[in-house]
Amino acid sequence: MTGNNRAARIAPANVDAALVDSTDQMLGLLSCDGTVLRANRSLVAFFDVPADEILGKPLWSAPGWEKWGIGALNIKRAVREAAAGKASHVLGILADESNRGHSAEFDLERVAEHFGLEPSIALMGQFDAIGKQLSSARALRLSQLYGAISDTNKAVMRSSGPEEVYRAVCDACVRHCGFKLAWIGLHDPLSGYIIPVEAAGPAASYVDGIRTAVSPGNMERYAPADPADRDLVASIVPDIAADPNLAAWHAAAAAHGLACLVSLPLQRNGALFGTLNVYGGKAHRFDDESVALLEEMADNVSFALDHFDREALRCQTEAALRASEARLQEAQAVGRIGDWELDRESGAMTWSPELFHLFGRSLEMGAPDLDEALAYYEPDTREHTRTCFRDAMNIGERCELEQTIILPSGAVHHHATQIVPLKDADGRVYKLFGTVQDITERKLAEQQLRRKTLEIEDLYQNAPCGYQSIDADGVIIRINDTALDWLGYTREEVVDRMRMIDILSPDSQPIFLDQFRRLKESGRLQSLELELIRSNGSRLPVQVDSTAILDAAGHFVATRTMLSDNSARKQLEIERVAHEARLAELSRHMVDVQENERRKLAGELHDRASPNLAALQLTLSNLACALPASVLAEFEPMLGDAQALLLDTATGIREICTNLRPATLDYAGLIPALQDYAQQFTRRTGTAVRLDLAPLKTQLLPNVQSLLFRIAQEALTNCAKHADAGTIHLQLAETDDALILKISDDGVGFDSCLLGESGSKPGLGLITMKERAEFAGGRFTITSNPESGTEITVTFDLHALNTLWKTRQHPSRRASDRLFQAEPGTL
Repeated sequence: MTGNNRAARIAPANVDAALVDSTDQMLGLLSCDGTVLRANRSLVAFFDVPADEILGKPLWSAPGWEKWGIGALNIKRAVREAAAGKASHVLGILADESNRGHSAEFDLERVAEHFGLEPSIALMGQFDAIGKQLSSARALRLSQLYGAISDTNKAVMRSSGPEEVYRAVCDACVRHCGFKLAWIGLHDPLSGYIIPVEAAGPAASYVDGIRTAVSPGNMERYAPADPADRDLVASIVPDIAADPNLAAWHAAAAAHGLACLVSLPLQRNGALFGTLNVYGGKAHRFDDESVALLEEMADNVSFALDHFDREALRCQTEAALRASEARLQEAQAVGRIGDWELDRESGAMTWSPELFHLFGRSLEMGAPDLDEALAYYEPDTREHTRTCFRDAMNIGERCELEQTIILPSGAVHHHATQIVPLKDADGRVYKLFGTVQDITERKLAEQQLRRKTLEIEDLYQNAPCGYQSIDADGVIIRINDTALDWLGYTREEVVDRMRMIDILSPDSQPIFLDQFRRLKESGRLQSLELELIRSNGSRLPVQVDSTAILDAAGHFVATRTMLSDNSARKQLEIERVAHEARLAELSRHMVDVQENERRKLAGELHDRASPNLAALQLTLSNLACALPASVLAEFEPMLGDAQALLLDTATGIREICTNLRPATLDYAGLIPALQDYAQQFTRRTGTAVRLDLAPLKTQLLPNVQSLLFRIAQEALTNCAKHADAGTIHLQLAETDDALILKISDDGVGFDSCLLGESGSKPGLGLITMKERAEFAGGRFTITSNPESGTEITVTFDLHALNTLWKTRQHPSRRASDRLFQAEPGTL
């Protein structure tokens, strides 16, 4: 055991003089590391071996310590303490039955330099009969304890885990020392008490009661709820039966033959971890020396626990290191990164496995030296790389560079290298460390990105339309080459110098300002037509489409604006309008020509055919009067048939003339003409026509009246052919700015949604009505459903209708035109 300072101190001045062979005292001199430098005859005789087997060797390696119950660990500890300047004492007792009764005590103390010797350790030992120092019972007890300590030390050295140590300690206490019970308990953080984990001895069943009946009131002294509150010293109960604190346990202890108790703390990393509890069968069994030896045993167990923790930590650290290295290698493989080291003194390089892969070099070839490694690089980058290595080694400059290498396969790769100098305490670079990453894919991506960027820039600058961006103040901050070519300005003249309104015509400026304000609010501007003013003063019509660029807070920053050259479209629009005007004029002229031809044909029929038919009628009448009665009687039926045929022919010609050009339309106007035609239609077809013709406040031009009459006429004809209607409703109404003609029937109808679809063939009448209305600038609509009739609506803008047609002079009314107003059957 370590130092109680019970032996007399050894005076340094007497060390050499004491080393004589005439004394029975064992004397020796050790170096501070425990090597035996000198030994007198008594010390050599103690080990019972030749002196040369002791001198020059560690003291704990000398034979014979074990039989005295002194383990090598105890000798090592005593030497360490003496070398540290702390006096140590070691006691040994013969453990074998034949020599029992003898003891050996040794004191070790560091001595300063003397007679030319280095600082060393003086060893003084005494060999006496046991009866002179201890009673035989004490010697036996100590011998037993030393045997238990020896077994404990062996278990500490050989065990693979704490559980084996616990078992060996408890078994040694019972087997060597004859204790009734020894158990080890560990602190349970949940309950706050010590829970038994191992027990040995005849009274081991006593522990079961402790395990199940722990309570703070009964066991607080031995198993405190908070280990931090317990002093790390032994607790001794000399007589359990006399201790009032254990009154609840007196009966159980007596039943198991337990009379005394010592509880020794077990530490782990300097904190209470558990207790070693030893019970004797007689009261007052534990004296100071026994407790001290048991404390030593507990210290050895604590040492073992710390050793297991350190070993477990080492294993965990090694496992974590291996896992970290594996993850590093995996990460390097994924990231295509390798690392290297270059030693300054030896010039040797070490490479990681991934670095071999990056250079296409086999692991069997080993890591190259610096010159061989530089040979991989292209000549353009090789010398630069060499210079970076030299600067890093000589002046400690960290360096990052990109290189092009040629692999053994001939493939060209790109690497990014970092060189990091490592310095010693004096600031001298002793090693270079670095990483190499394959950036070939990144380089290729950068090249591709540059190509794409150039393509996009070319597309932007040379697009067939103009692009520009305008900031919140209307200043042009970006513009492409196409727009600059249109305007005739340079980029320096426009960007950040001119506002949008500076390149707009006076008419376009207020339009832009209003729309620009709306763009900031809505974020979008579409199909705005403006005029740009070129640098030479000419004008360029454009269509503007723009979207807003907003910041993170949603505030307007700038625009993305596209300008489309509208010149061609404007010219086409002008040509289209002119063409439509010519087409409309041609259509109106054709209508005029058609109406004139109708009027001319009707006049010709009336002026020439009607008089002849009337004359022929008179001639037949005169012939009938001139014939004798007998002849008249024979030919009168034939004459009657001829006169009836002449009358029917005259009536047919009159109807044809009315259809071609009703005289009522020329002399009375639209409404009377519609009324007359409705009466004739009803007589001819038997279909009732209900008229709703409001007087017109606007004087319509004759051509307009003809147009409206023809549409109504065609609509009634269509009804007669297809509708199978009982009643037709014809309406003519005038509003403040429109004229509405509506014809509806209650006929069979049809699905108007099918008009215009593939396979649908609208009738010629519908096409004629629609063309007539649209040629005159009107809107033609038709609504129909099966079994629900049909409704045709034609709407004209009054102002446009009257200004669209030119006023034409019609032939003067002739007296012969009155024949068209004659009643049927009269000439």
